[in-house]
Amino acid sequence: MLVLSKRHRSTKAVRSKAGKNSYKPQKIRKKRWAASHKVGYKSYTRKRSSVVYLPRRRYAKENPINQRLEHESTAEGEEQPSVKEEDQKHGGHTGHGRSPYDRGFDAGYYEGGEGILAQMIPVFNVLPDMDVREVIQLGLGQVQHLLQPLVDPFTIYREMQSAIESKQPMSLVRLGDGEMLTLAHDLVISTEQARADGPFLSYAGVNLPDHHGRTILADSIKRATIVGIPISRMRNFQGLLFPALRAHGIDHRQLRMTLSTINYLFYQLGYLSLLLEGRRVLLVGNEAPALAPVLALRGISIIGIVTPVHGIRDVDRVIGEIAQHSFDIALVAAGIPAVIISERIATELGRVAIDFGHLADKIAKGQPI
Repeated sequence: MLVLSKRHRSTKAVRSKAGKNSYKPQKIRKKRWAASHKVGYKSYTRKRSSVVYLPRRRYAKENPINQRLEHESTAEGEEQPSVKEEDQKHGGHTGHGRSPYDRGFDAGYYEGGEGILAQMIPVFNVLPDMDVREVIQLGLGQVQHLLQPLVDPFTIYREMQSAIESKQPMSLVRLGDGEMLTLAHDLVISTEQARADGPFLSYAGVNLPDHHGRTILADSIKRATIVGIPISRMRNFQGLLFPALRAHGIDHRQLRMTLSTINYLFYQLGYLSLLLEGRRVLLVGNEAPALAPVLALRGISIIGIVTPVHGIRDVDRVIGEIAQHSFDIALVAAGIPAVIISERIATELGRVAIDFGHLADKIAKGQPI
């Protein structure tokens, strides 16, 4: 009588159950599957029940399902190889001889564009002969109806000239990162974040937190004739602008908007000289004493200056002093308070005012613009 060992008896029993098809998959537990195969345990079993089926070992690595799961786990945030590792993997061809800055720039550029596009392309598909710029351009055509036109420099010049001649109020204010952080603090972002991103805010006239200053700034934006906004879509510019406007209940579609650099364009295109010629000009801000003689040498009639401006809390006093002057147009260079002062010159005093900004410093110091 032939006696089988324990191992042979076990094998015989398994084959008898399997019948003719000795390759029939057998049920095994997750841990055994993960330990005996290179396919990721986490990425595979998270989409299956507590029991999985064992495919033939030589096809495990080539299994499209496993490849897809590996792709998905990578897309969901598993650690990516660094730029240096990629360089080494490809024999140094992608970054050989390039500075860490250049490699970092390329990595950031990819993650912010082509990398996002790659995550959106369906699995087992490619998009040949198109880069992310072309895809964005095609997509932009679908949102063409949502674009909002900005007011151009010539239109602003013509309207301001008409307002001065007809003695009608008009204000041109401008928003930069300082105004964005002031509008957004404790509404869109925390005060701590606003302080960290805007260490210059105290110099610009605001000490955070300042909820009252935030409110009167928002009110001035609502009432201003034209609002200059940043063209940059970075986090602290347009990235904060529209969320901050919504938080204050301001519909951007109801605002007449232009570029925040409109003051420089006005100067460079010659519209500022044409606008000030033969007008009574009032200068407001800490740079007014240095700016006045420079403009006077150019034949501009400076009828007075109002200085200093001690931040957003000083606006009421400044407006009271401005009201004592008779002028046609005011140029205001006073940091963040300039938005409020310019708007109130128009709405309360019925005059024309321009938020002049750092252009005042450059003209006063004779710097190129």
